[in-house]
Amino acid sequence: LVAFFRDSAQVWKSEPDPTNRALAQTGDIGTTHRSSHAGMGGDVFFLAPSGVRSVGMAYQTGNLIDTDIGSPVDSIVREVLTGEVNGFYYKGGGQYWLVSRNRALVYSFSRTAKISAWSIYTFAFPLECVTELDAVLYARSGDTVYRFNQDASNDDGVPFSVDIEMAFLDFQSPGFLKQISALDMVISGEGEVQFRFDPRDPSLVTSPPIPAIGDTRPGYLLPVELLATNIAPVIHHASDGVFELHALTFYFERLGPVQ
Repeated sequence: LVAFFRDSAQVWKSEPDPTNRALAQTGDIGTTHRSSHAGMGGDVFFLAPSGVRSVGMAYQTGNLIDTDIGSPVDSIVREVLTGEVNGFYYKGGGQYWLVSRNRALVYSFSRTAKISAWSIYTFAFPLECVTELDAVLYARSGDTVYRFNQDASNDDGVPFSVDIEMAFLDFQSPGFLKQISALDMVISGEGEVQFRFDPRDPSLVTSPPIPAIGDTRPGYLLPVELLATNIAPVIHHASDGVFELHALTFYFERLGPVQ
């Protein structure tokens, strides 16, 4: 049991027998958003003043370290979440949702695929209440109730736009120059990919985008032709239809350390 305060929190050991209940730990990490917390995977996620944090990581280390679940989105939390913030765990999708007005910051985690990622959803209406029934997500806005349909690929005829921006990849060789020649993609549907190649200036991106459809492994490789220490894939999808990214495989030659 976690009791949150503005600038601290208490972790309690909770037992059916009252004599076994006890204060387990206290810490200097709290929250001003009284509805942002949610239980997920045996832990409690919440929105702290500096970003999204987990009770397990914060209180094991005693500080808001940069390897906690919310660290990848620390720089955009205040931009995405304005006003009152509500958090909940969507069991049907294995996701932690933070909803604020017409935007949602969503953390997805898969133990089997060993993948965790943050997504930002923007809606055409404010989300006043969100709940789950039989693994289906529902939202209310005014007198209208909406059902989230994972099979939908457009909004009243307008295709959903999907953008995936990955972190810079160094292929386990930081500081080494690589000749990156080609790429295989496994996706459902169709999309296009570009690459950032300089962490000092994320605005630099290859052009034009490279189109990709389905599984490229049995056919021709997608050309990349970059000389860089690391690159960050940027994938875009804006057509009507299912889209899902399954795998990326890069082909490169390590040339040597940058001097």
